[in-house]
Amino acid sequence: MRLGDSQSNLKPLAARNISEILGSVDGFAQAKLGKIVYGPLVSAAMNDNKKIMRDASLEAIRSGTMKLDIEGGGVNHYSMDSFMNSCAIELLESQKVSA
Repeated sequence: MRLGDSQSNLKPLAARNISEILGSVDGFAQAKLGKIVYGPLVSAAMNDNKKIMRDASLEAIRSGTMKLDIEGGGVNHYSMDSFMNSCAIELLESQKVSA
């Protein structure tokens, strides 16, 4: 399953699966995986016209930026760097498209 799948009913399932994976690994793994998935998740959260996909994307982002309870919970500072880079890139891309 992919976030960019042509079958729109599979995209929220992919985002939910990503959320489950990000929510079950330690902080360093979240940061590494986040480099791959935060860009498409941010893009989907900003641009997808279906509420179910926006919600699933936001949940996956939340799962990837929060530490596990076993690690003390709270914000995962390791993954915030890759998340903020992805946000910046997606915002720049959206400005290019609108210009």
